[in-house]
Amino acid sequence: APMAVPASEAAPDYWRLQSLRCFCASLGLTETVHWALVSEAELGRCGVAPAEAVRLVNPLSQDHAYLRPSLLMGMLHTVRRNLAQGAAGVRIFEVGHVVHRNGSLRERPQLGILLSGVWGQDWQGEVRCDFFHLKGLVESLLHRLCGASPTVEPSSAPWARPQHAAVVRLKERAVGVLGQVAVNVAASLDIDREAWFGEIWVDELLALRRIQGVIGAPISVRQVGAWVAGSIRWPTGWGWLGTPRSACCATPRPGSPPPGSAASRTRSTTPGATQPGSSTAGSWLGSAG
Repeated sequence: APMAVPASEAAPDYWRLQSLRCFCASLGLTETVHWALVSEAELGRCGVAPAEAVRLVNPLSQDHAYLRPSLLMGMLHTVRRNLAQGAAGVRIFEVGHVVHRNGSLRERPQLGILLSGVWGQDWQGEVRCDFFHLKGLVESLLHRLCGASPTVEPSSAPWARPQHAAVVRLKERAVGVLGQVAVNVAASLDIDREAWFGEIWVDELLALRRIQGVIGAPISVRQVGAWVAGSIRWPTGWGWLGTPRSACCATPRPGSPPPGSAASRTRSTTPGATQPGSSTAGSWLGSAG
């Protein structure tokens, strides 16, 4: 008999990360994968002190001596190489783990998005990547995953240009940070174009992610109209449908019988038949189901 393999508790999170990667790719971003080890020089370039990072006990090389505290280090190298090879613009993302030293060691999954150079081109010329492109990508991502629109508030980040960073909040909970990479950080890697970086804490998204149905089809709304006789009284539990038709309709046209009169209550109810001066709007009964 075949051996039963118990399901892993991490399997649902794995598939959620795969869905996250697929959705980022559908937004026009290219996935990248980088080493999880960085050098002390890369930490200092991005404003991270060596004491805030985790150093390996016996690294094979000083270029790979620390566990990365951010995805930005490796992604900047990818931008530099692509721009040096003549790429007009770079739009990349990465989903990977980072390690923070904040009293205790903490490993968490993160999503990094980095934009630089040309976003697109239209009849007016080239459109450069900017903060609003990055913000729009993050809003689309969070709305798709969590069913809510995030808010951004001015903030700061060690790698960001002063007064050009913002924290992303979703349901009053911080889930990431966006901003422009500092000019000196980009220049240290010979990147002569503006670079915009955002990092989203995936574990916070998984905690806030709404329960979605299997089929995410658009909502379809239909309304039904019908003619009813003025003498018909609806059950009182139907709310506004319990009022007589004469009280629901618009002001009668000149020449029509007064509301509630015998003439108005004896109108023909034959489908398609109308009386002179009667309204053509009818009563909307869609709320009754």
